[in-house]
Amino acid sequence: MIDLRGHEGVAPHEIVWHSDVAGELGRGHMLRVDLEEGRHQITATIPGGASDRVQTTGIIIVSGRGQ
Repeated sequence: MIDLRGHEGVAPHEIVWHSDVAGELGRGHMLRVDLEEGRHQITATIPGGASDRVQTTGIIIVSGRGQ
């Protein structure tokens, strides 16, 4: 179980979370997801104004599952 947290300065529906492995994970300031084992590049995208968008990306490696 992974908790993803975004900036609360934008509307929740505007924050889009994406994994290069699992695809779109959901939308919102906070998101809790189960990811399969392996390396995931997670990207959060928000609108940046003037039809631009702002993205930030991080790497999560999931190995083994807790009880």
